[in-house]
Amino acid sequence: MMLRQTAAMLVDAYRELNSKKLFWISIILSSIAIIAFAALGISEDGITFLSFTIPLPGGGQAIPKDLFYKSIFASLGVRFWLPFVVTSLALVSTAGIIPSFISDGSIELYLSKPISRTRIYLTKFVSGMLFVGLQIGIFSFAAFAIIGIRGGDWEPRILLAIPIVLLFFSYLFAFCTFIGLITKSTITALLLTVLLWLLVMLLNFTDMTFAAMRVQSEMLNERWVRQVEIDEQHARDTIARMTNEGEPIPDEESWPEDAT
Repeated sequence: MMLRQTAAMLVDAYRELNSKKLFWISIILSSIAIIAFAALGISEDGITFLSFTIPLPGGGQAIPKDLFYKSIFASLGVRFWLPFVVTSLALVSTAGIIPSFISDGSIELYLSKPISRTRIYLTKFVSGMLFVGLQIGIFSFAAFAIIGIRGGDWEPRILLAIPIVLLFFSYLFAFCTFIGLITKSTITALLLTVLLWLLVMLLNFTDMTFAAMRVQSEMLNERWVRQVEIDEQHARDTIARMTNEGEPIPDEESWPEDAT
């Protein structure tokens, strides 16, 4: 009985999400991105896209095909498409899953049955995650097939993008559903989630900036220390040479100003 109720709620949530145009927009955009990814290639002259060729200095024979496709997937797919484009569309399409459920009176129908509020909430949350996982999975499996067919490297680690991006989305989606449960407003839940996302990105960027400045400062200090050690060694060698040759060692008063 419990499993049947949960399955019915999952199917109902899936139908609600599937009826929205954003799901199909996301699928179409992912399909376009995959087709463009498959149309890319590497030849002796450079990078090819359909019938066009972008020449590279020295040609493209020095770049292995598998490395070429995996680099594009890592730089554009993992760092841009999945965490920004797909996640943004997923947030917009799933932000109303809790507020609409509360506002349209469906929750009264569910609560009239022996179903706990926690199970209703978790079922809605899981349905949203499965909905987004389907979009991420389609893109990742298609990229895996393209890299295997076009690049000749069937790399299963490419599919790690699915749980990683899903984990990232789950944080935002959990916050979004929590705000939607409190405010009963899709717009408020979506806007506050986007603000949280931007705040996290800003904090991450600030941390990376300070880390880069710290590394640069440490490198400059190391260079300064090495230069001082080189100068000291040079001075010792000069004093030793002058001592061996019987030359007088200058007093500190006769040193150049920059030597003190």
